[in-house]
Amino acid sequence: METITGTIEQIYHHSPKGFLIASIEPQGHKVVGVLEEAAVGNKMEFYGEWEDNEQYGRQFRFQSAVLDVPKTKQDMLRFMGMLKHIGPVRAFEIMTRFGDSIFEVLDNSPQKLCAIAGISPERAEMVASSWNRIRSDKEKIFFLDSMGCTPVQRKMIINHYREKTIEVLKENPYRILQDIVGFGFRTVDKFALKLGLGCESPRRAEAVLVNVLLEASRTEQHTYLPESELLKTSASDYDISRQKLLEALVRLTKNSVIIRNLEGKWCALSTFEFYESNIAEKLKELMSFKSSPDKMGDIPATYKDPVTGQTISLNEKQMKAVQMAYRNNVSIITGLPGTGKTTLLKAILHIFQHCNISLASPTGKAAKRMEEATGIHASTIHRMLGYDAALKGFSFNADNPLPADIIIVDEISMIDAYLMNALLLAIAPGTKVILVGDADQLPSVGPGNVLSDMLSSGNIPSIKLTQIMRQAAESIIIKNAHRINRGLPIDIKSKKDFFFIDEDDEEFIPGRIKKLVAEEIPQKFELDPIYDIQVLCPQNVGNIGSKVFNRKLQRSLNPPQEEKNELKIGENENSYILRVGDRVIQNCNNYYLGVFNGATGIVVHVDSEDGKIWVDFNNWQKSQRTVDQNYKFPPANYPKEHDSGLIMYNQEYLAQLKLAYAISIHKSQGSEFPSVVIPIHKTNRIMLQRNLLYTAITRGKKYVFIVGSEKAIDYCIDNDVPTRRYTNLQRFIKEQF
Repeated sequence: METITGTIEQIYHHSPKGFLIASIEPQGHKVVGVLEEAAVGNKMEFYGEWEDNEQYGRQFRFQSAVLDVPKTKQDMLRFMGMLKHIGPVRAFEIMTRFGDSIFEVLDNSPQKLCAIAGISPERAEMVASSWNRIRSDKEKIFFLDSMGCTPVQRKMIINHYREKTIEVLKENPYRILQDIVGFGFRTVDKFALKLGLGCESPRRAEAVLVNVLLEASRTEQHTYLPESELLKTSASDYDISRQKLLEALVRLTKNSVIIRNLEGKWCALSTFEFYESNIAEKLKELMSFKSSPDKMGDIPATYKDPVTGQTISLNEKQMKAVQMAYRNNVSIITGLPGTGKTTLLKAILHIFQHCNISLASPTGKAAKRMEEATGIHASTIHRMLGYDAALKGFSFNADNPLPADIIIVDEISMIDAYLMNALLLAIAPGTKVILVGDADQLPSVGPGNVLSDMLSSGNIPSIKLTQIMRQAAESIIIKNAHRINRGLPIDIKSKKDFFFIDEDDEEFIPGRIKKLVAEEIPQKFELDPIYDIQVLCPQNVGNIGSKVFNRKLQRSLNPPQEEKNELKIGENENSYILRVGDRVIQNCNNYYLGVFNGATGIVVHVDSEDGKIWVDFNNWQKSQRTVDQNYKFPPANYPKEHDSGLIMYNQEYLAQLKLAYAISIHKSQGSEFPSVVIPIHKTNRIMLQRNLLYTAITRGKKYVFIVGSEKAIDYCIDNDVPTRRYTNLQRFIKEQF
């Protein structure tokens, strides 16, 4: 690898992702490569190779570049003159006053710079910081390059570890796996091998065990693994001896990284062990606090709905549920759709109307439905707990509990072990907790099986509503949901709100669904294909996976147009385009932005130059089909309240956004859509289960369309053996009680 040095004279191109084409003086060389920050006048060192390009001639393609460390007074004058809040005039004054001693001043006593008029202690610290950064960056870049890092990987690692980058990675490069999102084991393993850690090294064996447990939590939602399965997977997938793994397991157990249960012969990461054991402890603590009398007076069976003004009438099962919620400090109310969970919730709110009540749900859309139904403010659980990005935690916690007498949480089936633990930590003893949900839906997309484990323990007061309410009895969607739940064949002949389109050949399903979404449903039912129709897929991959549908539907519903800016996300075969008007989904929890896994919205603005995208998660611009690319964004009349739903994504977070014309059924939990279209075919046999189909059709508020084969539907209904999740919560609850 060669090195050239020069000052950037002219920048011909500098993309949002950092790709730079520039010329340097005094040689006039053209340099090409990725450099995040570049400005005319920067004196740089470029490391790379010369190449002869047929179109552009001889150029220097650099793999890395750093600011050249100033070595003379003239270099230092140029360096400080480019610093923000210093400038050429103050830089000249600094050099006039300190001369050659400026290097010693910056190294040992930067506060002496305050002797110059207009330089505050903060500005002096900034100059010293910039000076130290350019000196240390060179060493870090060389070190990371020797590990085989790409420019993007270098940036991520340096941004996280900063001045401790080399120290941390020399000690244990596998820390990257737990500390920085976006690195896979194979990538980090290559880094470690470059640093001299062999295949049988103790650090690698420890990292393999931790990674297998982490992957099991991410892909299968397990909170532990049987020890035999952990060792078998680790040995076979990562080519490491069982003896080395056992030795590593002993060390990890001694250091409390892994909890090893010798009696049960299972292993868990200590974080998941803490979540589940603490959930059990908190449930016991809350239930032990007696705040309601053992006996209660008569509960009237009718109430006035505060939202609609109509009279609410409770049936016998609902009355028992109200009594249960009144008498117990923790209770669980479950029920199928149309069985009156919302009606029951309103009755409970009526009884406790003089109390301080907080309503919450895992997703923004579920919270919004809750608020519309009750007339009481509801928020997401994350927002209720007050996530603080700076603290990387919730502001409401064990030391600062939520100021509520009663907390009611809807869609409890979606809550994973991490969020349930955070929620219970923030609830003070004496607070009444009412958990509401549908136990027959798919479990959470995060680790754990919280609702199922709580119900299975038999220690938490619970009741299940099963009777279809009169107003819901006419819905074929509701009737079919109940039939699926009972393992009975569904009505596929009705053409009221539930439609079945028979298509046994999977090759024709994508085209049939494309026509259905783009033409037939909008024309017949007057629904907007982008805002009102959601395709729900059993899988993301395959011929009838969400990725295929997203490409087809984007081309049909939101094709490229001159007035619509767009941005390419990702590289090679994994790349995709996001443009103004696209339906998108947040693919993971982002606590900094306050957007969480599964939230869907519409792209309303794209800044192609700076690589930024604005997404409206509350459909505020539903009536606007195009966005003027030339006006100031956001517009002056955009809602300014905290929950407006307008989120700006920069380059760091863009990859978290995916197209959402079609999403997985798992991702749809907690959401409702005016119309859903569901491909069901034997090609997805591995995913076809009763609770999957049940969850999918209960997402449709007005209409449900199934496209596929009747045999596949029957297979779904008959397959009532859910995929096993290894979790400990049920056991911990039983131990507590």
